[in-house]
Amino acid sequence: MSVRMGQNKLLLTFQGKPLIAHAVDTLLASAVDEVVVVLGHEADKVREKLAGKKVIFVENPDYREGLSTSVRAGIAAVAADASAIMIYLADQPLPRTRRHKLANPSLCGSQKAQQEHCRSVLPRPAREPGDSGLSLQ
Repeated sequence: MSVRMGQNKLLLTFQGKPLIAHAVDTLLASAVDEVVVVLGHEADKVREKLAGKKVIFVENPDYREGLSTSVRAGIAAVAADASAIMIYLADQPLPRTRRHKLANPSLCGSQKAQQEHCRSVLPRPAREPGDSGLSLQ
């Protein structure tokens, strides 16, 4: 829930649909292999807005402690063989495009050692609580 707005921003309507639906539709239309949606406040309502969409839901029981807990929950749910990830904040419907190299896909092959290398270079949010722990190590 947004403290400043007093309501769940993800459920607000923007251009005819909830912000969370905009975010998921954008990601599903991209080249990503899977979309992980981290649920916290009003999880059932958010899940309902995404009914029928091909996403993986992850519950974050610690969402009250800040955004970093949701980032950690989402990263933990990423497929073990993922070579890169993208973190997309659903309450920003018109994000600017930035490209960050998170892993070198040329090093990610089918061999276990290569997959472990790729997993090791995925970002790990700092162990700081709340929203201050979002720096990538």
